[in-house]
Amino acid sequence: MRLIVDDDIPFIKGVLEPFFDVKYIKGGEISKERVRDASAVIVRTRTICDESLLEGSKVKAIFSATIGSDHIDVEYCEKRGIEVHTAPGCNAYGVVQYVITSLFALMSKKGDSFKGRCFGIVGAGNVGERLAGIVESLGVRVMRCDPPKSLTNSNKKYYDLAAIARECDIISLHVPLDDFTKGMISYDFFETIKSGVYFVNSSRGDVVDEEALLQYNGKLAGLVLDVWRNEPWINKVLVEKAGIATPHIAGYSLEGKRNATEMTVKSIGNYYGITELLDFYIALPEVDLYEDGLNQCRGVESVSKSLLEYFPLWDCVSDLKSNPERFEKLRSDFKLRREPPFLFYANMKHLLCSAK
Repeated sequence: MRLIVDDDIPFIKGVLEPFFDVKYIKGGEISKERVRDASAVIVRTRTICDESLLEGSKVKAIFSATIGSDHIDVEYCEKRGIEVHTAPGCNAYGVVQYVITSLFALMSKKGDSFKGRCFGIVGAGNVGERLAGIVESLGVRVMRCDPPKSLTNSNKKYYDLAAIARECDIISLHVPLDDFTKGMISYDFFETIKSGVYFVNSSRGDVVDEEALLQYNGKLAGLVLDVWRNEPWINKVLVEKAGIATPHIAGYSLEGKRNATEMTVKSIGNYYGITELLDFYIALPEVDLYEDGLNQCRGVESVSKSLLEYFPLWDCVSDLKSNPERFEKLRSDFKLRREPPFLFYANMKHLLCSAK
């Protein structure tokens, strides 16, 4: 059986060869002709898996080393009997790291703090709920907005989007892209937000109406954007306006990529009944815990400094602001960062005890 594999999926080369005829191809170059005789494709977001790619092929399964599936025409695959497997939650803590680092970096520059703030999380799934847990551990009030979950018997309280806009000082988006979420953050939302809000989108670019965001940008204390409409041909004016602008790399941690590959290989093992793949594991070197700040109590600036040791965010921002037309190259060449150990997050409340 032949498998077509995105050449940029890390840690996977050599793993599947004992069981399959494997062909590695760059994600953007995986074409109808190349998948025609394949039994399955292993992809990332840069391969659009729809009728134009799959019609007339032998493909019976798609394995995506990503948390989402908006690059896959799931309805078409269901009609064709093509199974779709993703890696939900694989890079959740990487995205949390991105959001936390970005906010502390901006607040440190502005002499601001989290004290007394209300943090709105739109989308309380794998990423949003992890983020909520860390923010709540800092003593910050969190408001969750997640309409599907509000219908369950959860012991958590969920708010509608209008309440998030009215009450929250920090708003972070963590929703999938679908018919319901596309364009959900638009003029009505921005018109009702407070002045001085920090706004973060690390979910999908099409969730936000960029024209509305530009119109109301003056109301924001800080704007963090990792995702954009029309990637890789992004809005250069919006790049300029954002305090932090990055090329869709929020989840690009070494741990996140490791998790995605492990989950994908195990899914392949399950699907094909290959028991040898079910125990696949990638060992990573232990992360050094940056001690500076962990034994002292200096507030937001201290946390920001320690977080930036793990993730030199400002270098990434500078690269995109200087070269927005190189979005795709900057994304593909991004050096995977390490995530802080959980002990770091556990110490953050101590670090913030002198916050304003």
